[in-house]
Amino acid sequence: MDPEPFFAVGLPQGGPRLGGEGVLPPSSQFIFFFNLKEMLRMKANVGGLDRILRIVIGLVLLSQVFFGMHTIWGLIGVIPLATGLFKFCPFYPLFGLNTCSCKQS
Repeated sequence: MDPEPFFAVGLPQGGPRLGGEGVLPPSSQFIFFFNLKEMLRMKANVGGLDRILRIVIGLVLLSQVFFGMHTIWGLIGVIPLATGLFKFCPFYPLFGLNTCSCKQS
């Protein structure tokens, strides 16, 4: 059986350059691994209070496009609204998080 394809994401050795004034300290370096195949399955990983808050925040932000401030920045509310409605956050598998208590087969 072939091993699952894992990808590593992180900062380059020594950290990012800050305006030519040196680098971040080594303790600020990070790296994490994620399984792309697992992430693309879109298993439910958002549930409970997390889901309700995402939907409410998304609707509040979207309402700013039509009511209130009339700003296009309110369209960013599509992101939490979609993650709440689909019960899937693409960043949760990256960090190994899961707030959904539902059984997954």
